Amino acid sequence: MNEVDVFLEVYADLRFPLIAVDMEKLRDELRQHKQMGQKSHFAVRLHGTSGKRRAALVSSLRGLFRRIDVQPKMIGLIANSETMQRASLSETVRSFAGERPAFAVYEHGDMLVWEEDSLWPLAFSTLLQQFMNVMTLHQKLIEERIATMEKELHDAGWASENVEGVVSEFPRQLPTHLQYAMASLGAWLGGALNVQYFGYYATIRQIYHPSLNIKYAKRIGFGDADAEALASSGMVAIPASLMSPLVDAQGSNIVFGSIQVDEFNMANEPSPAFMETKDIENERSLPGFVLDTFYRAPFRARVPSGYGFYGLKNVLRGHYAEFYTGLSPHAMVRCKHYCVPIVEIASREELSFHIAKIPLRNKDGLFFRGQRRLYLLKRHEAVRKLLFADSCSDEPSLVTAASRESDYDYDFVHFGLKAFLEEDVLRRADEGESGLFERWRNEAVNPMCSLDYAVIALAQHYGIPSHGLDVTTSADVALWFATNRYSRNDSRFATYTTLRTEDWPADREEWPVVIACQMVTQSIEQSLRDCQELATFGFDARRPRKQQARFFHGGHSDHQNRLAEAVVCVFRLAPGAYETKLTFDALFPPPEDDPAYRVMLRFASSPVFGPQCGRFVNRFHT
Repeated sequence: MNEVDVFLEVYADLRFPLIAVDMEKLRDELRQHKQMGQKSHFAVRLHGTSGKRRAALVSSLRGLFRRIDVQPKMIGLIANSETMQRASLSETVRSFAGERPAFAVYEHGDMLVWEEDSLWPLAFSTLLQQFMNVMTLHQKLIEERIATMEKELHDAGWASENVEGVVSEFPRQLPTHLQYAMASLGAWLGGALNVQYFGYYATIRQIYHPSLNIKYAKRIGFGDADAEALASSGMVAIPASLMSPLVDAQGSNIVFGSIQVDEFNMANEPSPAFMETKDIENERSLPGFVLDTFYRAPFRARVPSGYGFYGLKNVLRGHYAEFYTGLSPHAMVRCKHYCVPIVEIASREELSFHIAKIPLRNKDGLFFRGQRRLYLLKRHEAVRKLLFADSCSDEPSLVTAASRESDYDYDFVHFGLKAFLEEDVLRRADEGESGLFERWRNEAVNPMCSLDYAVIALAQHYGIPSHGLDVTTSADVALWFATNRYSRNDSRFATYTTLRTEDWPADREEWPVVIACQMVTQSIEQSLRDCQELATFGFDARRPRKQQARFFHGGHSDHQNRLAEAVVCVFRLAPGAYETKLTFDALFPPPEDDPAYRVMLRFASSPVFGPQCGRFVNRFHT
C-alpha cells in the first residue's frame, strides 16, 4: 500500500454520524422541490497544500465522503423527526430509502467536490464545514508555530533549517474522534511531524477486542501468558506490519501518536537494559510495539523484564517540593513517572489546612474529585515490572466512564444528543425566537468546538458516560461526594446517603478519598471545560453550577487515565464526621429548577435515544 492510500484507508474508517443532519437546510430544500433525488454538492478548497501532502489530503477526504452512506433505518429516523413531521415532509424523506444514489468525488481547479444525486451533501454540509474549519485552524496553528521558531532562530543568528520537527499535541483533546481526526490531519498539513490520529487508528480495535490484542501480541513474539498479561493490563500490541505503513505515511518514525517511541523521563530514568533494547538488533527486542492505553505511551516490544519504562525510583513532582516536605504520607501511588503521597486526615479543617499549602502553578488553580475509595489500575505483575521495575506500582484509576464500557461508543451518543438539542432549538426558532437557530449553526461550525465541549460536559454531568470526568473547584463539594453513598434502584431512581462513622470500612484502603489536582504539564493544561455555552440556547445547567463542577476531558481510547497526570495529593479520610454546609437539595436542583436536567430526562425517554442512552441518565427526583 502506498503512503497516500494509507490516508484513504484511515479516513474511510471514521464512524461518520449519519444522525448529524442539518434539518433546517434539508427541510427548506424539500419545501421548494418536494424531492430528494436532486443533485447537491459539498466542496473543499485545497489551497495551501502541494505535493504529497495535497495528495494525502485529497485521499483522506475521499475516504471520508465515501463513508457517508445513509441507510434506510437512518432515513426512517430523519423522516420521523419532529421537524419533518411539522413540515409534513416525512413521506418525502422516507420515499428515498434504497441504494446509495450515484455520487462522485472529483477535483475541480483548487476544489475537491463531493457531488451526489441526492440532498445528503447539503444535509451534512454544516457538520462537514466544521470538520474543514477544524482542519484549517490546526494547520494554521502549526504553521504559525513553525514561523515563530524560525524567526527566533533567525534573530539569534541561526538558519531556519535548524528548526527541529514540531509535534502536534492538542488534537486528542477535541471532543470526538472525528474532530480529533480532522485536527490531526490539519496539523500534519501545516508541517507537524505526526498525524496524531494514527495512534487512535492503530489501537482502537485491540482496545475493543481483547482477543485481537492477544493475537497481535503473539504475532509480535510474546508467549501465551505474556500476551494475556499485556491485554489484561491496558497494553495494546501493534505489529510492525500495522505500524510501519502509518509511520511511513506521516514521514517520521520519531513520534507515534503524540509521544516519541521509547520516550523516558530524565527525572526518573529506566534501566540500562531499556536503553540496550532500543536497538531492534538486540536479542531481547521483538518486531513490533506496545502502547500503554492509560498514558498513550508507545514502546518497542521487548522480552518481558524489569525495564522500568516509567522509571526505577519513587520520585515526587518538583512543582510541589515545599508542600511535600511538610507532609507525613501514609503511602504513595504512582502517576506515570511521578509518585503522589497519600495523606490520612481526620477532619474537614485538616483537609483545608493542607490544601491551603499547595502552591498554585496554573491559572485554573486546584480542582478536586471526591470518591468513596481510591481505586487502583489492575495490572498484571509482569506488566508492573515492565513499567516500574521494583519501584511503586500502585496507580490511581481515574479512567473515564466511556472507557469502562467495552460495547459503548460515546461518539454516537454525542451526535445523538447534539441532534436532540438542535431539534429543540429549531422548534423554538419556528415558534418565533428570532435568530436562535442562526446562532446555533454559527456555533456548530466553529472550529474551537465550544458547542461540542458543552454537549460532552452536559452528558457527563447528568450521568452519560463520556471521555471525561466530573471534578469540582470546591474541596467541600468533593468532601460531600466522598462521604455520601450513591445508590440506584431498578427504576433508575438514584439517591445519596450520608456515611456514619460506623459505616467506614475496616480496611483503610477502602476509606473515602479527596483527590487534589492541578494542571502543570503542557499536554493537559487546556483540559477543563464547562457547559455554560448551552445556557444561551435555553439549556442552562444548574446542577454543575451548584456543585462548582467542571468537566475534565480525559482523551480518547489510548489515553484513558489522563487525570492521573494532574494529581497533586490524595487525602484519605479516617472515620469521622465531615460536616459541610452542603445538602442534597442544594447540590441537585429538581427538574423544574434546572432546564438542562429537564432536557436530559426528555432525551433519556425519547423513542430514538432512550433505549440506548436512557439507562445512564440519573433520576434524582420522582
